[in-house]
Amino acid sequence: MLLQKTCRDLLSSLERGGIFLHLNDIASFLALNGGPGLFLFCLIAATLLPISSEAALLGAMSLGMDAWEALAWASAGNCIGVGLNYLVGYLFSEKVQTRLSKGKWGTKALDWVHRYGVWCLFLSWTPFLGDPLTYAAGIFRIPFHYFLLIAFPLRVARYLVFVLFYV
Repeated sequence: MLLQKTCRDLLSSLERGGIFLHLNDIASFLALNGGPGLFLFCLIAATLLPISSEAALLGAMSLGMDAWEALAWASAGNCIGVGLNYLVGYLFSEKVQTRLSKGKWGTKALDWVHRYGVWCLFLSWTPFLGDPLTYAAGIFRIPFHYFLLIAFPLRVARYLVFVLFYV
């Protein structure tokens, strides 16, 4: 029930602001849904949708959520999100490769994973390039244990930097 309401609220916010959410929409969404809302927001932000999970993390903390709790919710959502990206790239490689090759960052991600393999995952935390890299890792069948050991801790570390500067 809570998850259905959370999804409805997030989709409603996306529709109102186009794909770019306003800070007021993020704040009201997080105020209504707390940790599960932050989890869902960060999971969705791990896709190719241009929404800022960092803004949601900072927003949750500014609304009073404990910084370490916010770190846990945001990290879990974002790590599961990039894991799903890998899975989608792995299962639907031709379609995802076609889609990625239409964009500047997607093309770079495909080229870099093809050229450098597992090593490019050390850039999977970066804005713009990071999410396409997670799809490309699935497309090129980077072993999942490498993906897990590199991409997940870097996602958590990125959020940890924000938490440490906020606290």
